Amino acid sequence: MIVAVTGATGFVGRAVVDRAASSGLSLRALTRRAQPSRAGLTWIAGALDKPDSLATLVEGADAVLAASVFHFRTLTIGEVKDHLRAAGITVR
Repeated sequence: MIVAVTGATGFVGRAVVDRAASSGLSLRALTRRAQPSRAGLTWIAGALDKPDSLATLVEGADAVLAASVFHFRTLTIGEVKDHLRAAGITVR
């Protein structure tokens, strides 16, 4: 199972990634800065407000886990959904 994660570089997100990786899930995580390599984790360069990077993050994922939706300011869930739609991703 492939899980796309936002917020993976934050306090809560790191704990979520640690737990998910230890359970054998394949992870893809969004990051604005270079991150160290980890087994089972693929870093995707980008940000929540960049539709292209969101599209790359979620393409082929079985699930999306939003560990955080903080950027330089708090984005509402509606704004995140709008960015996903702008990237051509179906949002329910």
